[in-house]
Amino acid sequence: MVLAMSASQAGESILGAVYDDLGCDLSITGVDAANLRVGSFEATEALSQPFAYRIVLASTSETVADLEGALGQDATLTVSRAGSAERGVCGI
Repeated sequence: MVLAMSASQAGESILGAVYDDLGCDLSITGVDAANLRVGSFEATEALSQPFAYRIVLASTSETVADLEGALGQDATLTVSRAGSAERGVCGI
């Protein structure tokens, strides 16, 4: 199964109100989450297989060094609808 969502789907979507209440947040150990914004993500999941997520982030220039240091740290992607967490994925 492949899941994908872009920032346009998380905000005002050309697809209508179905996606208008979606939001995504990424927290990474050692990185201030307030300085991160999920631009888009794509996920591949299958039974008895490792999962993979590709997450495109926007950040302030001051936090770029933090992001380089965040490689290999615990991370959690949370997808929310109407402010309520619908799905969370943890990984490295």
